[in-house]
Amino acid sequence: MSDRPIIKAPVWTWEIPIYFYVGGLAGASAGVARLAEARGNDALADRAAAVAAAGAAVSPALLISDLGRPARFLHMLRMFKVTSPMSIGSWTLAAFGTAAGAGLLDRLAGGRVPGAGLIAAAARRSRAAAVAGGALVTAGAVLARWSVYKAGFRSAADPSDTVAPQRARLRARSA
Repeated sequence: MSDRPIIKAPVWTWEIPIYFYVGGLAGASAGVARLAEARGNDALADRAAAVAAAGAAVSPALLISDLGRPARFLHMLRMFKVTSPMSIGSWTLAAFGTAAGAGLLDRLAGGRVPGAGLIAAAARRSRAAAVAGGALVTAGAVLARWSVYKAGFRSAADPSDTVAPQRARLRARSA
């Protein structure tokens, strides 16, 4: 067997884990906006809709920055390929950005888009606890994405923890 690495180092730049986080935050905020609206919490609905729209605006910029030029992102929108995660993601990002923008405009215009579901009310008891909990969850989400990003580079640089055991099993089977 060759000692050549089985996996290549990721080609992603620092923008991608931030893009994943911002996209997740935007998607969650859109859901919170609809749930808050359904509960009649207009202040939360307005803020969450603004965060969702901001995330929908920042996400394409991060993705385009990673891709190197806007034409590459626009190229992904030329056709929809169900077998391509980049194609699906690009179309989802475009659709979500449109929906998040429309949701924010609806909130700013004072309209009511019907929401569904219930939102947890524990944060109503203590603003400080809600802020601290939100900050901790946010920090955990950012760090989780960053660690997966860095682990990809580490695995490619020294695959002994992942590839060596696989090769040992193959050698044992063929012996």
